[in-house]
Amino acid sequence: MFSTTLHPQNPVWKGHYLFDKDDSLIGFITVASQEVLLCFDKDYKWSCYFIRSAAGSYNQFTLTGEWTGSFLSQDSSEGYNFFTADGEWTGKHME
Repeated sequence: MFSTTLHPQNPVWKGHYLFDKDDSLIGFITVASQEVLLCFDKDYKWSCYFIRSAAGSYNQFTLTGEWTGSFLSQDSSEGYNFFTADGEWTGKHME
């Protein structure tokens, strides 16, 4: 992450919010490019990133570059849902 405007604490930040199954805020998602999303926890710590797949979903990676098996997939409206490697919905969603 080279630009401070990508960080959710920056006053000009534009991004998405990550919620758990109870709709509690658990993090922030920044669109770094069409292919890369950055993930921050609710304490604003950079925690992971997502890379867009050929299918249009986003695979989650750790900061050291290991694929977690989890992924984000677009829902039928304007958000994304978070799934495990087995394809089970975790309840987490991004808006």
